[in-house]
Amino acid sequence: MPPTIFISYSQSDARWKDRLALFLGVFQREGLLRVWHDGLIRAGADWLPEIESAMAEARVAILLVSARFRAPAA
Repeated sequence: MPPTIFISYSQSDARWKDRLALFLGVFQREGLLRVWHDGLIRAGADWLPEIESAMAEARVAILLVSARFRAPAA
């Protein structure tokens, strides 16, 4: 199984995550890696165990750090 890349981002920065996922998709289609982000969680699924599992499986984490990412939840 190819190594997994975990992408963490603020929902308000989803367009940046989408651009990164598009770029990494080339390598994913070649079977060189697997990209994971929370957009892959199925509707109605228990999201916390899915995120924890993806983090544990990942070999690389990419954090899209922006002012929105760093801001505390309101």
